Amino acid sequence: MPTLRHALLALAVAVVLAGCSVPIVDDRPTTDVSVSVTNRADTTHEVRTAVVPDGFEAVDVTYRNGSTRRLLVTGTSEIRPAALRNATNLSVVGATVQNRAFRLDPDSGRSTVYEDISANVSVVYAAWPVGADRISNYGTLSCSYRATYLDASVTLYVDGNTDTAVDCGG
Repeated sequence: MPTLRHALLALAVAVVLAGCSVPIVDDRPTTDVSVSVTNRADTTHEVRTAVVPDGFEAVDVTYRNGSTRRLLVTGTSEIRPAALRNATNLSVVGATVQNRAFRLDPDSGRSTVYEDISANVSVVYAAWPVGADRISNYGTLSCSYRATYLDASVTLYVDGNTDTAVDCGG
């Protein structure tokens, strides 16, 4: 026969189980990220972009001979240009990193938007002419933790130079 003691025990177990099933809410602010790359050069370029919300651990570089080398860096400023000689691909490594790869013909461009990315985000880019012996243009664009959006743009020119711009809102 159920007693008050059994009823209270059952109620306590139900409360504990209900508390365990409550979803964990990530209350970190989020931002929208727009990345645009324009090729003003007279050659087709390989382009890599990565949206990096929580930093990154390394970059994987693939070479013409098919080998891949992991460079343990946490920023593009740590990558030595010699490490990108004979490279055919660069990919940022991290738990929440989103990598994109595409090819841009001369006088063309491409834009993409990433929605609800954790704030304090960075955009890593790399670009090089198809058939080149190394990745020639790379870097990082970022905004402060409070930005509600990030618009990054990269423009590639005939002389090999690159213009970058970042617009941070919020």
